[in-house]
Amino acid sequence: KRAHHGSTTTLVTTPLGNALLSGHPGIDEIVVHDKRAKDKGVGGVLRAMRALRAEHFEIAIAAQRSARTGILVRGSGAPSRIGTVPDR
Repeated sequence: KRAHHGSTTTLVTTPLGNALLSGHPGIDEIVVHDKRAKDKGVGGVLRAMRALRAEHFEIAIAAQRSARTGILVRGSGAPSRIGTVPDR
């Protein structure tokens, strides 16, 4: 955020991550992705991808290496992705 003055940081996390990181000064918005409830299954992943893509993020960073995370990061439409397998 220091290097990109005026930028915003949106975190996509689980309900537990939301409880832990809510109010963090480096995070402007938290989007809760609950894979065990409302975002369960393929339909939940597709809904989340559409919502992320609608935000037109410039950069997506994956903090963990899971299939779901990779799908959401790639599906976000962000032109720059960090922490995922590069396009081939």
